[in-house]
Amino acid sequence: QSTGLQIFKVNGVLPDVVFIFVVFFALLNGAVRGGIYGVCCGLLEDLYLGRFIGINILCKGLIGYLLGKTYRQINPESPWIGPLGVLGGSIIHAVLFGFFIAVFDLYTTDVGVIFERLFIQTVYQTMLAIPLYLWYYYSHTQGWLKPAEEEDRLWNRMNRLIK
Repeated sequence: QSTGLQIFKVNGVLPDVVFIFVVFFALLNGAVRGGIYGVCCGLLEDLYLGRFIGINILCKGLIGYLLGKTYRQINPESPWIGPLGVLGGSIIHAVLFGFFIAVFDLYTTDVGVIFERLFIQTVYQTMLAIPLYLWYYYSHTQGWLKPAEEEDRLWNRMNRLIK
């Protein structure tokens, strides 16, 4: 993501494609799976980027869990679910990120500049989510992202144990 998407920079801001896929995964798979997927993606991103280990783990894990809580109440066939999930998740992400920046005093940059970039990123990711969700939903229901039946049984059993 940090190297391959450089041509897609807008005002110096890149879309967080990993974040978009965490949102999609959570919306289609539920809170437990979404939270675990978010933590794993956040960990890999933190290790790869190496800036502030833990922020992406917390942010993506919480967002995956919170958005996954809505998966029984939504109609995943609607093409607007993905972009609306990305919009809501991006707002939550901006608040969480701002909170961690303030608490841990991580940036020396002006906070206004950071939130301006987060705003641009939110708009950019929401627009990008429209075509990506159509592809992701199709792949999740009929394509190569479709979960195997055995995998579904294991997750359902784990969900029952947690509840």
